[in-house]
Amino acid sequence: AWLHLSALARGFALVAILAVAGRILFRRILPAFRLPTRPLDLALELEEIHPKLNDSLASAITFLEDDRKSRMQGLQSATVRRAERLSERFNIAGLIPGGRCWRAFCFLMLVSCIAAPAALWKRERTWTALVRLADPFGVHPWPSKTRIELLAPQAVPARMPKGDAFELRFAVRGELPDRASVHFHIAGGDSFEEIYPLAPVDFNTPSSVPAGMLAKDGPVAVVAARFDPSRFASNFQFRIVANDADSGWLKVDVLPPPRLVPLNGRASPQIHVTPPRYTGLHELDLPDGAAVIEVPLGTAIAIRAASDAKLQSATLAYLGDRSAFESAAHASPIGHLNPFAALGSALLANALGADVPLVLSGDGRRMESHFIPTSSGMYALKLTDESGLTGTRLSELRLSPDPAP
Repeated sequence: AWLHLSALARGFALVAILAVAGRILFRRILPAFRLPTRPLDLALELEEIHPKLNDSLASAITFLEDDRKSRMQGLQSATVRRAERLSERFNIAGLIPGGRCWRAFCFLMLVSCIAAPAALWKRERTWTALVRLADPFGVHPWPSKTRIELLAPQAVPARMPKGDAFELRFAVRGELPDRASVHFHIAGGDSFEEIYPLAPVDFNTPSSVPAGMLAKDGPVAVVAARFDPSRFASNFQFRIVANDADSGWLKVDVLPPPRLVPLNGRASPQIHVTPPRYTGLHELDLPDGAAVIEVPLGTAIAIRAASDAKLQSATLAYLGDRSAFESAAHASPIGHLNPFAALGSALLANALGADVPLVLSGDGRRMESHFIPTSSGMYALKLTDESGLTGTRLSELRLSPDPAP
């Protein structure tokens, strides 16, 4: 865990460890298990070491194991006493290598007391070192001083609609270098590189701290980039490198998003407007596929459309500034003595400028919605298919205010 060894060095180390362990196993441990443990066998082993015992131990054990004690009790007692007298002349207990055993045990405890705290001090690096040793030629990267966390896209391989801008966000932690580089490789052979300077996030300024990041995480630098759709007309890969951190090649598939198709032989979207009664205007159908809608304030709009793919959801989102609506939502209950009126005003303020969901048909290819717009500006019809890919169609809505009487 201390040395960053090469794969070849780790391979030699693994072979050496296995060879030493195999030698100890086959030369020391397994032969010990094969040693005889019956009392008579042990007696014969001792008499072979000390020939002066002259078969006394084996004879005494044979008599003690014999069941015919009643007929040979005198002979048995004499044989056992003779074996005891002869064995007292030799230090039989000294034949057991107790000193070597205790020295080995003390050495084992010393190594354990040194290795255990060192392993627990940096557990991640210790585990990585063990894995790299067990599989020296596998792909097990060494813990780097700098770490890269991909924030957007959140999952890779990623999918993005063709014609949409590619948004890349990532955080660099640990030992921060001066810059980070992002390498792009587009299918077809085109490649380019972007360089981004790294500045640590100031945790004393809450507005500059990304959500979910804490000061205890250490120095953190966040990079956000947005790329024009024309740069990625086909599938591509990107790779982030900062100091000794490397994200590896990450793949992004560029796919055609869901789009509008004709409905009942007419272009989508099909828009029907119902002006308020005070205007004296009649209901009418706007030109099919209209991208600009200009109606009086308070007009009810019915929209119908069809998609070329089965959809998971369809939403009409207001792209203008909603800060005024959000402020009104917080302040709307003030001044209402009736709690129901305060609640109703808060709900009404939250509904202003909110996204309008479209109702999908059973096959998921047709959609419709009825709503009364409250704000002029750009709207985006977002079509999301079952795989999560989203296509967008922009429309401009112009609301003419009610003239003063």
